Amino acid sequence: KKFSLAHARFLDSDCIGAMVKKPVHFDSYDELLADVLAKNDVWKDDNEALRFLIEEGYWGRARYGKISEICSTARNLRRAASQKTNASEAGSTDKDTFRHPTKESLNINFVQAESKLSINSLDTNLNIHGDVKDILLYCNQGTANAVGHISDHGFTVMKGSCVADRVLRSMPSSGKDLRKRLEKTRIIVGGVFQINFTFSSSSAAASVILGRASNGNIEWKTDKGKTLHELGITVRNNKVTHWI
Repeated sequence: KKFSLAHARFLDSDCIGAMVKKPVHFDSYDELLADVLAKNDVWKDDNEALRFLIEEGYWGRARYGKISEICSTARNLRRAASQKTNASEAGSTDKDTFRHPTKESLNINFVQAESKLSINSLDTNLNIHGDVKDILLYCNQGTANAVGHISDHGFTVMKGSCVADRVLRSMPSSGKDLRKRLEKTRIIVGGVFQINFTFSSSSAAASVILGRASNGNIEWKTDKGKTLHELGITVRNNKVTHWI
């Protein structure tokens, strides 16, 4: 009676969207996304904004063609809000939504499953350049459409990434077993990652995404088409090497 569901996708397995108070009205889902971004300052550019929306459950795919337009609207909303005086910290705009859940409030089953499947390592590579972890990398072929980034202990595939709908014979048994475990623990549901998941190597991540034997050094590319090899980066055995 008090809330309505605004969503980008609704399936039996999941719903990508938000619960909104009924008095609040948005003409489109894009307008809701802009409002969300305007009220959260954890992003600086289009890539960070998209990553935030995916991680918080507002968007379910690794790319969105309207993200630049949405970010521009969000910046305008933020500037307009800053000009208002005596506004409460809870927000006094006509289209108030809500702040987002903390990491502690995430589904505990997913968090536990991720910790069990990730290869634990306390070995931090201090030689990794800070800007390297900010680079978004893409792995796309057929029905596979994934985005990831380098992390301290391996290669992280982002929530919302889609895996290939077929597994080929060339896929190593270790990759097949890992993909089955990810599906069994519902980290992958309907071919879509439900949480961020860190693999021990870029090749392991690419293999699960593409459903075949894969070389992560050439499968993962920037939006400009540069491979990890061309960037001089290797992610293997939970370690990241930047050799250029």
